[in-house]
Amino acid sequence: MKAIHLGIVFAAVLSVAASLHAATKYKPCSLLTSAEVKAAAGAEVKGTQEGDAVIRDGPMKGETMTNCTWMIGNAPVILSLQRAPRTAQERTGSYSLLESTDKTLRSQGWKVQPSKIGGTECRTYVAPAATGLPPFAACVGEAKGFGFAIFLNGKAPSAQQAKALLDKAVARLP
Repeated sequence: MKAIHLGIVFAAVLSVAASLHAATKYKPCSLLTSAEVKAAAGAEVKGTQEGDAVIRDGPMKGETMTNCTWMIGNAPVILSLQRAPRTAQERTGSYSLLESTDKTLRSQGWKVQPSKIGGTECRTYVAPAATGLPPFAACVGEAKGFGFAIFLNGKAPSAQQAKALLDKAVARLP
């Protein structure tokens, strides 16, 4: 797997840079079972929601990204898929968004721990205690013509746990 654009997926998933639609293009909820998500997150899955988002900004503007959200209380697990970047400009722009996202969170007091696990870009994020927000881990990569990301929330998620869950989803890609 090639490392890619945590920034663009992260920004699109966690900001208002996308609008959800009812039908889905890539069916990411079919790539992981609720049992797998429960094991990784350490919490019961209460339901799933799948939706397409049209990316409004950045080098992937106009592309469709499909998200699956597994509800596990107030901190969901999210798997996102989109077409893989095709140009150096798309990849470069994506990395600048990653750096911008990390910089923004750090400026708000978050602890951001970057790591690379086999060619996949991963992060662990810990919010300031006063926010009451749970920690999460995220990994982003590229394989089989897709760009993908996973955002794993749980009691103490690690980049390794997020990567293992992502690997299961990638193995099921067509």
